[in-house]
Parts: sequence; C-alpha cells; structure tokens
Amino acid sequence: MKKTLLFIIISLSITAIKAQSAWTLAKDELYSQLNFTNIGPYNRLFVDGDKTAELLSTLTDRTYQVFAEYGLTDKTTLSVSIPFKSIKNEYFDGLGDLSATDQEDALGNLTFGVRHNLYNRSFVVSGSLYAEAKTGTYDSSTGIATGLDAWSIIPSISLGKGTNNFFAQANVGVALRTNDYSHSFQANGEAGYKFFDTAWLIARLDYITSFKNGDVILPLIQSYTALYANDQEYAGYSFKTIVELTDQLGITAATASAFSANLLPRKASLSFGLYYKFDTKKDQ
Repeated sequence: MKKTLLFIIISLSITAIKAQSAWTLAKDELYSQLNFTNIGPYNRLFVDGDKTAELLSTLTDRTYQVFAEYGLTDKTTLSVSIPFKSIKNEYFDGLGDLSATDQEDALGNLTFGVRHNLYNRSFVVSGSLYAEAKTGTYDSSTGIATGLDAWSIIPSISLGKGTNNFFAQANVGVALRTNDYSHSFQANGEAGYKFFDTAWLIARLDYITSFKNGDVILPLIQSYTALYANDQEYAGYSFKTIVELTDQLGITAATASAFSANLLPRKASLSFGLYYKFDTKKDQ
C-alpha cells in the first residue's frame, strides 16, 4: 500500500516539488520523474479574481522538469526539482499576421526540499521545508522572465490517509520571499481512487493568496507579459491520472484550470510525465 501511495502523491503534482506529500520514501529509495507542462498560446490574464486583462502579445509557456526524491531515512525524504523554461512571445499586426517573435530558453527556479514524517498510525502527518533558488532569468529587451527574481522559503505541514484503492491528503503552508516580493499563503487538497488495478484518477484543489506585503517594482516591459509578477494568486482545480506500467515505471497526465486568479493566464495547463523508481522495496 505504501509503495502505491508514494507513486500517486509524488508523481502527479502539477509542479512536482510543490506536491508536498504527507508520505515519505523508505530509506535508500530513489524516485525520479521527467515532466512536461504547456500553457498556451494565451493572450488573456485573470486579474483581481474573475476580471480579464488583454495582453499585447500571445504567450506560450513550456516547462521541462527533472524531479527526484531520495529516502535519507524511513522518515526523512530529500528532493530536488530542476525546471527548464521555454517561453515564446508572439506579436501580431492589425491584420492578424505574425510580425515578431521573442523567445527565452533558460532555467527556472531550482527547488530543494526536505520532508519529515511526524506521525504515522491511523493517518500520516509530515512537515516540509522547501527552498526555491533565485535562478530564473530576465530579458530586459523582451520582458520575458523564467522565474521569480527572489529566493523563496516554503514551510508547510501535510496530513494524509489512504488504503489500497483510495487516498486523501491536505497541505497548508506559507511562501516567504526575498527582494521585496510579497509572501503568500497556500493550501491544497486532493483525493484519488484506483481503477483496473493499475490506473488512478485524482482530483485536486489549490489555493494561493498573497499577503500583499511586498513593494517590489518590476520593469514596465515585464508588466506586459505578467510573467512571475508580484502578488500572483490562484484558486483552481486539476484532474490527474497515473498508469502503472510496472512496479517501477509509469506515466502521468494532468490538466489544471482556475476558478479565479490574479496575473495568471486564462488558459488551462496540460502536463505529461514519465517516472521511474530505483531499488524499489517490496511491501511487507
């Protein structure tokens, strides 16, 4: 049961490192995943909840991500996420013809984390601490950013419960940011059910709200793209699937959309992944 729950929780995050699962890996287990996420093309943003802002151009945001976790002990898991961003910005003339294209291919915010199990009996409780590094880039000539121009420290706590065919978990935390960016509160919950012995369907809710305590002034041209702007907020949902091809290998797919948001695309995201678990230990 534990092995199956780990596959579900870790594999199927929209941004894998931020799943912040309540479950930890067994000692010396190593989990890896390759993930691709696409948003766009889009030319509209959510603003102040359900309002809409039109962009002057059309953006396509793609992320290629390598994610890995390692069981340092049975109760402590280390993780790393390496996102590579490919962002394209297209401009069209009054006749609808493409007139110019800007593109930036660079690292996003590298993320490192540690998760520790605090309680594991009738349900599971774990605490996590993640650090997002200031490794994104910004092109002053195009306004394209591939990450926040700040360090982020994200402590959180998770609670989970599961059986062979069902699991549910919830997570709450805060993101504390440098460089005058606002801090934020984040919470999520998800539940999954297993079909046909190898396939899972998972539903998830996410909520992020800004404390609006930052006064960073971003370049005017960056406001035209709103990429990694300050005070971004999100209330949304996602559906995910996982297919276990073997005990160690599987594929994932997910789509996410928002009920309301601030300075984020009015466009659903699509994600696909491939995971592999090394040195898998058999359930006792």
